[in-house]
Formats: sequence, structure tokens, C-alpha cells
Amino acid sequence: MKSALLFSTFYQVNPYPFLFEKILKAEGWTVQTEHSLPIPKTANPDVVFLSWFEEYPLFVPGGGVFSKVMRSISRTAQAFAFLLSLRLRRIPIIFIQHNVKSQSDSALKRLFVVSLINFLKSISTAIVVHSAADEFSKELKYEYIPHPLYPTRGLAPNAKLGANPTALVFGRIQESKKLDQLINEWPDLMPLEIFGWGWDQNLLKRMRDAANDKPVKIVEERLSEDELDKLLRTSDVLVVPRDGEDAIVSGTFFHGISYGCLVIARHSAAMHAISTVYPFLYTFTDAESLQNCLEKAQLEIEKGLTRQTVIESAAKTFGDKVVGHHLNLLINSCLQSK
Repeated sequence: MKSALLFSTFYQVNPYPFLFEKILKAEGWTVQTEHSLPIPKTANPDVVFLSWFEEYPLFVPGGGVFSKVMRSISRTAQAFAFLLSLRLRRIPIIFIQHNVKSQSDSALKRLFVVSLINFLKSISTAIVVHSAADEFSKELKYEYIPHPLYPTRGLAPNAKLGANPTALVFGRIQESKKLDQLINEWPDLMPLEIFGWGWDQNLLKRMRDAANDKPVKIVEERLSEDELDKLLRTSDVLVVPRDGEDAIVSGTFFHGISYGCLVIARHSAAMHAISTVYPFLYTFTDAESLQNCLEKAQLEIEKGLTRQTVIESAAKTFGDKVVGHHLNLLINSCLQSK
């Protein structure tokens, strides 16, 4: 039986590795998933996937500073040795790139991650991105694979989007998401709720100041999976405020469409590419185009659009079978080029 090794460093707060594993298994692969080093010596895969190295931890937790540094160097050396051994054995390495750079607030970690990503891309057989934008398709090693949808639990099949729609933003509060700019641009057409956490008090103050006299509610809270699930069931419009400067695509977008929400996103190459094949995504660049997007979403809701219609549309482009088909084509191509 075909064997795949999936190594993902970012698994505690992100279900992506488990979605990917499920799809590979459905395509007939046995999958060994690892989240920490060293990789067991018994691992003998036909293909290796590397995921979420943009969030590779710079230091091993625990112990004093010197101990952390030495163990981190040892761990990274083990990783490099393992990857180079794969190349010597001509086992295909497929690197999945989610972001252009780390989303960490640490400048040292961002610099480290850029170097790490460049190294991994240099030794990989193929580089997967979840964007079909031209900026990636022009590069020979980049391969587009649709991002999988997130699992949902017991959504009512004919549930309509609300008569009094509310827009939602959730996730980490950081400068790159331009949340203060979003609040300044936000019209009175629809309430906006922002659930998030962050340590940048200057940004939080700017957001609160901008929210004065606006239909905007800011809740400083990191949502649990159950809380997010409940919130997405009752939200009608999800907003993606980040542009394409550091993220390739937004996991928030895929969370939203998995629950049947309409999505309004700040324009980026990736979001524009998706909007050409998926009808329930509207992109904006400024306050005027944001107002237009909200009006379009409002009109769809008033027509009686159901969540199931949105989900079925999403499955045509991002469903497990679609992702699995793309993956099989890529893996076979990599195996043939060994």
C-alpha cells in the first residue's frame, strides 16, 4: 500500500493536518503524521509532506536559555539530516506553503522562518500553494492544490442566512490584518463583531477609537473550537481583512464557506483568483467597494439564500474529492520524476 509521511509543526490550534490526513487516507494512502522531532527511524514513506513550517518554533520550550538554544540547534540539525537523507534516497518531498512569512511578532523568528522556508523550498520536489493566482503559476515548482474545507457538525440543511445579518471577524489581532483600517471603512449597513486576541495595546486602542459611533463590537477573547463553531452557525457574513502581503490564502475564508457564510475579503491576488470561480466571495479595496460588497451580500440574504447552497457551491471547488484528485495527480507526477 502507498505510504505517506505528513510532518506538520502547527497542529495544536489548527485542524489543517487532520483534514489533509483524512483526504490522503480516502485516496488509499496509509498516513503517518508526525509533529515533533526526531522522526522515527522506522519511517519509510513513498512521499513526504511538510506543512506549517511558517510557524516552526524557534526554541524548544523548557529549561534555561542555554539549554533551549542547544536543544533547538540539535533539533534543527536532526531535521536537516532527515530531509537530506530523503533526497539521497530519492523520496519526493512536497512542501506546503501557507504564508509568505511567519505571523510571529518576533523579528528574529520571522528572519529565521524566511531562511528555513527558502531552504525547504530548495530541496523540495514540489511546492504546494492553495492559491491559483498567476504569481504562483508562473513558477515551475509551484503546484496549486485547493484548500480543504473544515468539518461542521449537524448544520440544518435548509437553514437560511439571517434576516438581520451580522458580519464577523475572528482570530489574532495584529497589524497585518489592518483591523483599524477595516473599522474606519465600515459603513452603517450591517453590524460588525470582532472576536480576537493580541498584545499590541496601541493597535487595540486605535481599533477602539475607530469603533466609536460605529456599529462595531470588539470582544478581546480567544475562542475555543466549540465557541467558534457556535459563532459561525449564527454569523451570516465573514470578513477577511488581511491582504496578500504576508498570507497566501486565509484559513478564515475556508472556515466561513464550510459553515455556509458569505465572505467579504480585502482584495489580494489569491482572493481575486478564488472570486472568479466561487460566487459567494466579494472583494473590496476601499470604503466604497466595501459598501458595495455588503449590499451584494445583503441582497443574496434577502433572496432567501440557504447555508446549504453556499456549502454545496464550496464543495464543487474545495471539496475532499476535488482536493484528493489534485493531490493524486501531483504525487504521481513526483513519483514518476524520481
